[in-house]
Amino acid sequence: QMQSTPDNMKAQANTFTYDAILRNCAHVNSKNSEVRSHAITLAQSALKYFEQHPSKISAQTYISYFTTISKCAQSDQLYFNLLEKPFQDCCRRGLLGQKALVLLCRNTPEAFMKKLLNTNVNDLRKLHVNDLPPEWSSNSTHRPQSGKDHRYTKRVTHNTGRQRIRY
Repeated sequence: QMQSTPDNMKAQANTFTYDAILRNCAHVNSKNSEVRSHAITLAQSALKYFEQHPSKISAQTYISYFTTISKCAQSDQLYFNLLEKPFQDCCRRGLLGQKALVLLCRNTPEAFMKKLLNTNVNDLRKLHVNDLPPEWSSNSTHRPQSGKDHRYTKRVTHNTGRQRIRY
């Protein structure tokens, strides 16, 4: 909460403020349970702001939130409770990018991740965002428009010397 002083009577928190809060919460690296609990509370209030302003939310917003709860949740059950609804919202908005997927697959127990993704893949570390329903990442800036990814590309040189990537 911002406190009013004579110098900042008209100052209000905005998207940049809440984004900065989320990014800072994602960098909390404390063993102190009060600090970690406070970081989760701040991240939840920032995410609530973004839910009220859906046009302002981005894939990075969810990455910062997922990072915060994976670092700061005191127990697996709390982590699951904090993750489930925002993950569904992220997918519903089409903002699940490869970076968020890798982060989640690395930090979330396999059984719970398979339940979230509704998949039975053997190795979650090899899972790519293109292997999931396209609407989950349709608005993510990290999804190639062609539906293909870097694994299927090659660098070619034009006769002018200019290089480009081809699928």
